[in-house]
Amino acid sequence: MDFAELDVPGADPGDDVEAFVVESTPAQVAEAKAFFAAAKAAESPEQVKRARMQSRVFSVMQYREHPETDETMLTQEQIDEGLTALGDRLHRWAYVWHPYDRLIEVDEGTGETVCCGIKGLHAHMVLWVADADGPRPTIRTVSDAFSIPSARVKSPKETAEQDGTEHKGRGAAEKAFFDLSEYLPHESRGKDAIPGIHQSDRHYLVDKAQEGNPGKYQYGRGRIVANFDFGRELDAHTAMRRNAAEGGGGAKLNKLFQAVGKGSLTLRQVRNQEPAIYFGKGNLAHFQKLRGDFLAYQDAPESVMNFYVFGEGGTGKDLLAKALARALGPDADKPYFKVGGENVSWEGYDGEPAVIWEDMRVGDMIRTAKSRGMLFRILGPWREADEKPIVNIKGSKTQLLNQVNIVTGPECYEEFLRGLAGEYESMQGGVRVKHQAENLGQGFRRFPVIIPVAEREFSIFVNSGVLNGTREYQSYERYEHMRQDLELLARKCKAIKDTAERERVRGEIEARTVAPIVEQHDRIARPELDAIDGDDLFAEFAGVGQPIQPSAEEIAAAEEVARRDREIVEGQQRKRLAELEEHNRELRLCTCSAPQSGSYARHGDDCPALSEEERERRADARRKALDAKVDRLRANGGLLVAGGAR
Repeated sequence: MDFAELDVPGADPGDDVEAFVVESTPAQVAEAKAFFAAAKAAESPEQVKRARMQSRVFSVMQYREHPETDETMLTQEQIDEGLTALGDRLHRWAYVWHPYDRLIEVDEGTGETVCCGIKGLHAHMVLWVADADGPRPTIRTVSDAFSIPSARVKSPKETAEQDGTEHKGRGAAEKAFFDLSEYLPHESRGKDAIPGIHQSDRHYLVDKAQEGNPGKYQYGRGRIVANFDFGRELDAHTAMRRNAAEGGGGAKLNKLFQAVGKGSLTLRQVRNQEPAIYFGKGNLAHFQKLRGDFLAYQDAPESVMNFYVFGEGGTGKDLLAKALARALGPDADKPYFKVGGENVSWEGYDGEPAVIWEDMRVGDMIRTAKSRGMLFRILGPWREADEKPIVNIKGSKTQLLNQVNIVTGPECYEEFLRGLAGEYESMQGGVRVKHQAENLGQGFRRFPVIIPVAEREFSIFVNSGVLNGTREYQSYERYEHMRQDLELLARKCKAIKDTAERERVRGEIEARTVAPIVEQHDRIARPELDAIDGDDLFAEFAGVGQPIQPSAEEIAAAEEVARRDREIVEGQQRKRLAELEEHNRELRLCTCSAPQSGSYARHGDDCPALSEEERERRADARRKALDAKVDRLRANGGLLVAGGAR
């Protein structure tokens, strides 16, 4: 390779790059372990003493191979084993392999820096041990866990002696960890830092150990392996810190604006960590607008789960709703946002994963959402990109990103869900009129889990239609009479004086209480699906967009319907033909002055066209009329009979 052709400092094209993979043979793994054992055995008394130094934060750097003996000193297996050994003790960790760092020389004629080689492959690690009771870990603890000589493990205090920055007091561990994390991609806020080649909004380190102070290779953040969102949290941290490379306070404010606008910082984080800037004149409104804009442009959650919790006052339904929200969002800084009571708007919503609609009826929810259509959009089980629930807040807008809605209320679930579907009563002219919903399923399918709450117990109703993918939206699986007493728990916990212990005990008991509800949530939201590949899915849906071929049963049923239709038509045709023949017969026989035919024809009594039946009917009618006349005459004495008048 012609090293002179390599750019100095050199840079990844962006953050969308993969972490480096370093593979080792079993022999190399064993060689690295042997190297560590020999190095540890050869430590001087001063090194042994130094290895007893305690800290919450450590940085580790080690080359892959010894520069003189070519011995393997570090493998990926050692990194993996160390992270496993320290396990839950680690709050945050991150590491990166550096294979592209340049060696340079200065051209004596032009003064330009030219690449003349590549530094040996090496790795950097940063570890932040969780704050917990008990002694802090030592350098030896980390050294033994990773099988890396203790001389390669440093505490922030030691690195501060080199760069002059030591953090003390509140937040010192976090600041030290992220300061060291900046080094992993070679980013820097120092006054000597240079602008990024492809990341122009960032600054990067220069290599002061080499002539000409060339820039270090600029690694994309995708190269870093971490147990947290490295880029997002690093941006949030650096936004809070003064950036010597960009200037003073004004630059810091702009950095905070950018961090909030990009989602790296929440409003709560800015408020807690930079109150002077947060409450600075005009800043708060702009922060809120930027946060709302960030949320508005986020991808909508793929699915939304709605719970209805109902019961009489004082049964603990609101406490149950909050416990459920905390259990469904255990890692959220603020697991739920509450509407209801005094808060009837979305003011202050900051992307919380759950929304609790406290003590609501359907009318209250519609007023809060501003329309029934928007309410159905918020409660919709599936959200499309063009149907994001964007709500207005003071001077701005935001998107509801919650994946959970928990509604508490006093109405029984059937009354609530029927009202949601559009069934209601109104007074019209002094009369109570009940309006029927067009589709009750619209309301019932939006709340797949119903939780009736009574004193010291609750039940769970799971919608069968939603669970099984059918139309049985008014049918439920029922899990009844489960114990709860969250109001008593809240009172009892007040007796625990230690805040952390009080929150721990309360949290664990709450989690156990709502565990059956979480289980039903997971059945619906995360059903167990058999693995399937694309070809299988294409085969299953091969007939979409094509005419549906009827089954044998459907064909037989259609033929039977067609046969019956033919018989009806044929019968109607026969009847019509008979009527026509009768019509023609009447016209041929009729001797009336005006020939007549059909149902309404009035033939004379002597007309040959008159049917015998009609002839008899008329004769009978004449006889009855004559008999009636005789009866009247007799009744009036006007009829003479044998023997004289009567």
